[in-house]
Amino acid sequence: MRNKKIILTVIAFVLTYLLQFVLFPAIATNYFPRSNEATVFYFGSFTLLIVVLEFWITSNIKLWGLGDIIYIVLVFIYHGKGLYGIGLKGITLDGAQPQYDFSYAALSIGIYVIYIIIIEVIVKVFSLVIRKLNKR
Repeated sequence: MRNKKIILTVIAFVLTYLLQFVLFPAIATNYFPRSNEATVFYFGSFTLLIVVLEFWITSNIKLWGLGDIIYIVLVFIYHGKGLYGIGLKGITLDGAQPQYDFSYAALSIGIYVIYIIIIEVIVKVFSLVIRKLNKR
């Protein structure tokens, strides 16, 4: 049973990565490399992933950590040189365009990791509260 949960968790994180960095940018090219819609899609899809993991697959934080590591490695390998603003420095103003820089990519990915952990903690807290309320 534990091996099945590990496999399902890894598959869920890999599929989320493919959806976020391969499929959606190919389908909705007008929203990329960065836009408000792309940002909402990124964080919304990741939040949905964590909720699905918490309530239907596993609530084991250690397995989420494994999934996080695999996901972050995949993002380091391919992040589309600017998808979701990862690695872009500068602003769009008066004809100037942001430029891609790998050192900024590493920093951006680090910030995204913090966001991911915050989302996981929030979902876990809400899950514990809901489970406590259901026990009454």
